[in-house]
Order: sequence, then C-alpha cells, then structure tokens
Amino acid sequence: MSVKGTATFGTFAIGASNVTVSANVSTANSVTFMLYPTNVTWDTTPTFQFEQSTDGVTWAMLPVLRTETGLVGYQHTIPGSNTSTLVFEGSVMGATYVQVRVVNAVGYSACGVIIQPSTTTARAVRAPVKREQLIFSRFTNPNSGEAVVAPAASGHLYGPISTSTSSFSLPAGKRLRITSASLHVVSNLTTAGYAKVALQMRYNPSGATVVASPRLWGIAAGVAATMNQTTTTCVTDMNFDLIGSATTTFGFTLTSTHVQTPAAGFVITGYITPSWS
Repeated sequence: MSVKGTATFGTFAIGASNVTVSANVSTANSVTFMLYPTNVTWDTTPTFQFEQSTDGVTWAMLPVLRTETGLVGYQHTIPGSNTSTLVFEGSVMGATYVQVRVVNAVGYSACGVIIQPSTTTARAVRAPVKREQLIFSRFTNPNSGEAVVAPAASGHLYGPISTSTSSFSLPAGKRLRITSASLHVVSNLTTAGYAKVALQMRYNPSGATVVASPRLWGIAAGVAATMNQTTTTCVTDMNFDLIGSATTTFGFTLTSTHVQTPAAGFVITGYITPSWS
C-alpha cells in the first residue's frame, strides 16, 4: 500500500450506537478501514456503515470490500465470535472525507478504528472461496406412488445443512452446487416383475417441500419385467446451482411403480459456497 496522508485513529465506546469516526482523504485514491475488538472478541453482532462526502456535511454510501470474505457493500455485520482485525478497502476518488458509522450498539467490547488513506487503487479481488462438502444419501424400500424422503433411518446427510424433516432450507447468501446424482434399483425377489423408480428434486418457495412442489430435475432407473434379483443404476454428472433464501425449501422424492417391491438407494453430492462466488 502506498500511503498518502496520515492515518486516523478512533474508538467506538462500549454501547456506542449511531456514532462515527471520520478522516480526510482529499489527496488519496483509496482508503483502508481497520476495525478490531478491544476486548478479545466481538461479543455482539455490530453493523458498520461506510460513508463518503465532498463537504463533510452531506454523506453518501461508500461501497467497500471486506477482504477476508470478498463481500462488497456499504454495510457489514460482524459475527459475534470474530476475534480478528477486520479490513475493508474502498475507492474514494472524488471524495474529500470518509467515515465509518456503527449502526447498532457495539456491546461489551469497545471497537478500535484505523482509517488509512492510500494512493493505490482499491483492489477488485476476492478472498479464496470456502467450499463446504455436502452428501445426501438414502437406502429404502419405496412404496408404490411418490413420497418425499428424508435423512432419517437408513439415511445420511453430511454437510452444513441440518434437517430431520422431509425438506431442507439453504441460508440466504449461500449457493448449493449439485455435482452428481446416482440412483440404484434392486429387484431382490425370486419372482420376475418390473420395478421402476424415479428420483426427483423439488422446491417450495414458501413452506415445506411436498410431492406436488415444482420439480427441478429428475433421474430414473428400473428393472425389466422379465428379470429378477438384479440391480440397475443411473449415474449422472451435473453442475446444478441453487441460491438460498429465507423462505425456500428443497427436498427429494422417490416415485415407484412396480409389480414387485424393489429396494432403492441414491447418493447426491455437491458443495456449498457463498452466493457471490
């Protein structure tokens, strides 16, 4: 960083709300904000707002890059368990003053603030994207017709999504990319008879996912009527993206049509990343 101007140091006191720390950036191209808890950790979840002005009287929002997450915005909320110094970078060409405002109470830990002007153009880069692996699997004896399946008995859900019901939600700000799906149908009776099973993914914009919910994708496998004690498998690679929201849920259904009751198993793999990645 090429420094241009003197750094400004400030503090948000315990319980501070809607107060600011300002700095003159009239000779700078960009500015770096550093915020840190003075009592080991952020004990609450304060929200900081970044602003810019040409006269120090009228203020507009200043978009900044939060360097450790890659998120860009003029407001950033800090998790209460965060212990590190947070760094934000923004472009200020044309601005004379900048300030950071704590929108809600800081809590039991005061907050230190450093504002450093710079002649370096603000970075337009993002931090490495964190991937969280997701595996959903189930082995069951599907009844005739269609039913929503859940990771209950004989099922497994590995990853950052937690559910004990037939559908799951994806948090806002997250992206789920499904990379593969496989379906196995086992005809384990001695008497020949057809067995067909379809695996489908459905969603509900508001509420739990049910068999009548809109379908996103599906695969199928089956055993011919002349065969018995056999296994068929359908495997597909995909890059199917889902974006989380506060109300949308997702779920998987098995549709079975058969003369003999088959056993069916499926495995779905993918990963979760921030939605901006």
